Amino acid sequence: MLRDEQNPRFSFDGPVALFLDGAPLPLRGRAHNLSRGGMFVTSHKLFQRGARVDLSFKLPGGQRVKARACVTRRVNTSTDQEPVGMALRFLQFQQPGDELELYLNQQD
Repeated sequence: MLRDEQNPRFSFDGPVALFLDGAPLPLRGRAHNLSRGGMFVTSHKLFQRGARVDLSFKLPGGQRVKARACVTRRVNTSTDQEPVGMALRFLQFQQPGDELELYLNQQD
């Protein structure tokens, strides 16, 4: 798994709705981990590297996070370290990312 020392990843399990540009319905995925910079999402369908998606998920306290993200990596074959899925880098939050920042600070 790729590591970013400035944005450590924390285990996170929860549903994620992914909206690819022009798609009428969201793709349902499941978060595998989460960081300040992005998240890894498992799904039955993988978007192409570089694809831009809008996503939505809830933190354990119920706060909804909505963001624009870019697919930076795809994992097509499951390993001991990672399931099949996509690494997403956050580009922009629809509202300030304060809730996410607060949640991740509590995980440190």
